[in-house]
This record gives sequence, structure tokens and C-alpha cells, in this order.
Amino acid sequence: MSTKHAIPAALWQQYQTVQFLCAQKPVFSSQFAIITACNPAGEVLVEKRNSALHNTFEKRLQGLELPYVEMTGASLDLRHQEPGFAISCRFDQAMQLAVEYHQNAFYWVEDDQLWLMPCLAAGRSEVNLGPFAPYIRVAT
Repeated sequence: MSTKHAIPAALWQQYQTVQFLCAQKPVFSSQFAIITACNPAGEVLVEKRNSALHNTFEKRLQGLELPYVEMTGASLDLRHQEPGFAISCRFDQAMQLAVEYHQNAFYWVEDDQLWLMPCLAAGRSEVNLGPFAPYIRVAT
């Protein structure tokens, strides 16, 4: 199992200024997770390696038979983007998947509230980012 580690305050703040790009808004129940397999533990990897991690993660989700849709987390200026998935699952399943793929944090949506949830980020607390809808950018 991965161990928790300190992450810089600037990176934690970047996680809080996010937008989600998708082909369609998820139509799950009242709760779901948004998780990426890219850039584990905050280490920026080359696109080829991130693509392989993304594909492995998708196969894992298919094996678990969890409903999901592709969703990309992006900086507000779109310069940084990480493909991932909105996954209909329980909170404990989301935490387990995020730990399995060595993520500092993941996003949790419950009753239309977006939460940033620390996973491997030591010393960080969950952050309520407010209503989920303003964070979504659906491709037209």
C-alpha cells in the first residue's frame, strides 16, 4: 500500500481550481467519484506513460463492473489536463481506487456538492468546493 506524503501547498491549491471536461454530464445517482490514474503521487509523467496508466485503470473499472464515463480534470487555463473517469461507486471504493493508483487526492460528488478528498496527501483535510455544476464543461 502507498504511504502518505507531504504535498506542496501550491499543488493542493491547484487541485482546488479545477474544471472537468466531458462529452456529457454524468447521470449517476447522487454520489460518484472523479479519479485519474495519471501522474501518480503528483509526479508528472510523459504522455505515453500516463496513457498506459489511463488504459489500465479503465480495464480495472470494467473488471469491477462499475458504471463510469470519461472525464478530464483540467486547470482553468487548460494548460494542464489529466484524463480520468467519473465513477459511480461507494466512497470506500473510490478511496481504494485512488490509493491503488497512487493519487494524492480525488474528487467526490455527493448531493451536487464537489469535494476534494485527500488520499495520499499527508496533513491535508477534505475541502468542499461547492456546487458541482459550475465545474463541468460539456463539449458541444
